[in-house]
Amino acid sequence: MANIEKNIDTSGIITLDYGNFKAVLIGAKDCKAPIATSIQGDQGCISIQTPANVLKSFKILHNDQREEEFDLQGDTHRMVYEFNEFVKMIENKDSDRANEMMEKSLIAMDIATKARIDAGVHFKADESYE
Repeated sequence: MANIEKNIDTSGIITLDYGNFKAVLIGAKDCKAPIATSIQGDQGCISIQTPANVLKSFKILHNDQREEEFDLQGDTHRMVYEFNEFVKMIENKDSDRANEMMEKSLIAMDIATKARIDAGVHFKADESYE
């Protein structure tokens, strides 16, 4: 469900159904609301108060009111760990790991592309995709 302005999605909601797992994603390029992520389960949730691509810290909020806080990066730049993994893959010629990570990227982009097309936003390059 996308809000469309000038033939592009500016905000919207995606619902995904994987049988016993459901996901609802809300995004807005046209709003300056605080960005937060909540991953909810039957024992509590993971609360992230930053954009997911900046994930520096998070809290686990248990249903019994316990909270656990994790700070994974401190003052380290958010991409250091990712770049270190790239270096390891290159140095170890680990093409299996590289292919596994690329496959995950392709799956994410496939979902995003299908959602965009489903919302009625089509690009010329989509002709070969559809």
